Amino acid sequence: MRFALSFLVLFLFAQQSYAHRLIVEAKPSFGSVKIEAYYFEDDTPAQNARVVLLKNDVVIQKGLTNDKGVCVLELNETGEISVRVESVGHAASTKFNSLAIVKSETPPEPVETHEAPQNKVSFTDLQKKVLEFPTWLRVALGFLVIGVFGGVGYAVLKRKRT
Repeated sequence: MRFALSFLVLFLFAQQSYAHRLIVEAKPSFGSVKIEAYYFEDDTPAQNARVVLLKNDVVIQKGLTNDKGVCVLELNETGEISVRVESVGHAASTKFNSLAIVKSETPPEPVETHEAPQNKVSFTDLQKKVLEFPTWLRVALGFLVIGVFGGVGYAVLKRKRT
């Protein structure tokens, strides 16, 4: 009974939780848009997050955030542009009007990018590969990991009681 009640409370209030919420800000400038992605809890940058620009539900530009959670993409479109950012286990979106880009006269500020060495597989390379999986597969993998750890924890607790 306790498990069922805990399960019910978890799903009823899951949407209310913002502890690890992803925040996205789009800052248009001359010929480009600067997207910043960070986590709500402690302003940690969302590194290697997938960024997609959409106009009328059509992809017009794609990119990845750097180690500071920033992605600068070229933009020559006008009108309302949607920004969708996906990080491991998190997603967020925002919209902006690209007319501000045409009227702006300041050039975009340079953003430093650091690439991982090619001879080693780093955690960020693994993150990039996982982000290429379809969303349903990433969710299924998450449930699988939770199930495995939950099963192991249950088995350990059950063994201690006997």
